[in-house]
Amino acid sequence: MKVIQTYDYELISKLNQEVQELHRQMYPEYFKEYKFEAVKQFFKQIMTKDTNFFYVVRDGDHDMGYLWMEKREHKENAFCNSYESIFLHHLNVLSAYRNTGVGKRLMETVYEVAESCEVKKIELDYWANNEVAKSFYETRGFKRYRDFLYKDL
Repeated sequence: MKVIQTYDYELISKLNQEVQELHRQMYPEYFKEYKFEAVKQFFKQIMTKDTNFFYVVRDGDHDMGYLWMEKREHKENAFCNSYESIFLHHLNVLSAYRNTGVGKRLMETVYEVAESCEVKKIELDYWANNEVAKSFYETRGFKRYRDFLYKDL
């Protein structure tokens, strides 16, 4: 199993299908049905930014998952100090490869990129109903420091 950086937006778009469908099942009011062409155009556009990083886990000819992270610079303002972070947008292990160490290897890659960027903070979010994500991140020492709430009217 190896992790490689990629700029292949078509590959990332295909690997995104499972996570998009999961999100749609949990929150159909927010998430659209997966449409390859639309997702492909989205990833094609954001891969041009040098602050976005994409990696794929591969074992032989089998792609097992991917991650998308972004280096962010938070500017100082009247309320907050400045800081840099790596924001983890997606970490997706395809269902056939879950509980095989793929997620762990992807997280190691996140840590390696943060270290190479000299960034000391990794941030992420996940949907409240995603108990698998919650457990995965808490097991790795991630702590909650902000909650987002909503109310439908």
